[in-house]
Amino acid sequence: MKSRDALLTKARQVLEWDAVLEALAGRTVSALGAEWSRSLPLAETLEEASTSLRETAEMVALEASGEGLPLTTFPDLRLVVERSAKGAPLLAVDCRDLAIVLGLVSDILRYLQRRRDEAPTLSAVAADLDDLPHLKCAIDRCVDHEGNIRESATPELRDLLHHANALKQKIRAKLEAMLGSPRFADLLQEQYFAQRENRYVLPIKVERKSEVPGIVHDMSASGATVFIEPRELVDLNNQIKEADLAVDREVHRILQDLSQQVAAHADALKTGLEVLGHLDCLRAKASLARPAQSLRSAGERGRTHPAQGGPPPAAGPEPPARAGARRPERSRPVRSGSRVDHLRTQHRRQDGHAEDRRPVRPHGARGATASVRAGIGHGILLRSLCRHRDAQDLTKDLSSFSAHMTDMIALLREAGSGALVLLDEPVTSTDPAEGAALAHALLVHLAERGFTVVATTHYNALKALAQSHPGFANASVEFNIATLAPPID
Repeated sequence: MKSRDALLTKARQVLEWDAVLEALAGRTVSALGAEWSRSLPLAETLEEASTSLRETAEMVALEASGEGLPLTTFPDLRLVVERSAKGAPLLAVDCRDLAIVLGLVSDILRYLQRRRDEAPTLSAVAADLDDLPHLKCAIDRCVDHEGNIRESATPELRDLLHHANALKQKIRAKLEAMLGSPRFADLLQEQYFAQRENRYVLPIKVERKSEVPGIVHDMSASGATVFIEPRELVDLNNQIKEADLAVDREVHRILQDLSQQVAAHADALKTGLEVLGHLDCLRAKASLARPAQSLRSAGERGRTHPAQGGPPPAAGPEPPARAGARRPERSRPVRSGSRVDHLRTQHRRQDGHAEDRRPVRPHGARGATASVRAGIGHGILLRSLCRHRDAQDLTKDLSSFSAHMTDMIALLREAGSGALVLLDEPVTSTDPAEGAALAHALLVHLAERGFTVVATTHYNALKALAQSHPGFANASVEFNIATLAPPID
C-alpha cells in the first residue's frame, strides 16, 4: 500500500495535477469553490469520470446559452452555522449573509427547475439544496440589507425605539436652550453639545469648570476644554441610558431567536454551502473547458476501454494497424522536449478535466502549448500512473537506469487492472539494444495485463510493435517546418 501511494503521488507530480487544480481554483468566485477545486481527487472508476464529464459538459452548454448559472460571490458561512449550532448568538451581519446565501440557493433552484431536461446531472448535484423560505423570511423581516436590525423587527422593538428617540429629542431641545442661555455664554468653549460615554455633555472652559455643577466625562487634548454633564441633565441622561439598554436587550433577544432558527437548520445550511461550492467548482471547470472545446461524455463516445469490449471511434486517418487492434487516438506531439506535455494532456482528458490552451511549461519545455480536440476520446480508466524520463536519485544510490527499473517494478506490482500508464521514453540510459529489448518486453507485458498505455520512444523496435502485435498502433507525427512548431489543432 505504501509503495502504491508513493507511485500515485509521483504520478500526480509528473502530471502537474496540483497546477491544474490551482488553475481551476483561480476561476472560482468563492472560497468554498476554490477549496473544492484544490481538493479534487483523480477519478478512480468509469462511473466517477463519466459523471464528472457530464457535469462539466452540461455546465458548458448552460454557460454557452447566454443565460448561465446565477451563481455570484458568496461568503463561507460554515463557522457561522457551527457557532449557532453550539448556542452562540449570531451578529446581525451574519444573519444578513445567511439571507444572501439562501436567496442565491433559491435563484439556482428556480434556474435548474426550468432546465431540468437540459441539465439532469447538474440538477442531481443541486438536489440537496434547500432554500429554507421560512428562515429567509424571518431574517429578512428582522435584518436589512446593510446588516442592521430593522425597527419593525418586533412591535416591542419599535415601541422601545420610539421611546428612546423621544427622550433624545427632549434632551437635545434642553441642550439647545442651554447653549442660548446667558448663563452659559461665557462658560462655553464653543457653541455645541457632544456625547461622551453615550451621555450628553457641554464643552466648558477649563478655568470656569467650577461654575458648572455636574459630572466631568472628558478633557480635550489641549487641556483647554472639559466636557461636563450639567446636573440638570443627569436624570434625563439616565432615562436615555435605560431606554437604550432596553433596546439592546430586545435586539439581543431577536438575534438569539434568529440564531436558534439557524441552528435548527444547521445541517441543511452546511449541505447548501457545500453544494454551492461544488457548483462553483463545476462552473470553473466549464470556464477552463471552453477555450479548448475539449468535452465529450464517455457515454456518448461508446465503450472505449479494452475491458468494455469495443474500440474507440475513429478520429480521422490513422496509421495502419492489425485487425482487431485497439486504435489510439490521433495525437499530434508537441515540439522536442515537450512529449510530457502531450502525455499530461491525455491524462487530464481521461479524468474529466478539460485543458486550457494556456502554455504548460515543465522542465525542458518552454512555451509549448498542449490542447485537445473535441470528439477524440479514449477510455475512462481506474488509475493513472506515469513516469518521467529521468528518475535518477543520488540519495538512494540510483542511476537513471536503476531508477527506471525501480519505477517499472513498482508499476507492475501496484497497478491494478484497467490502469492508464503514461511512459516517456521507457527504459533509457543503458545500451540501446538492451534498452529496446527491455522496453519491448515491458510494453507487451502491460498490454497483456489489460493496461492502456501511451508511450513516447526513439526505439525503432517499439515502433514496429504496431505491425507485429495486436492492440498496438503508432500515433502520427507532424512538424511545421515554416514555423518550427508542432501543429496543434
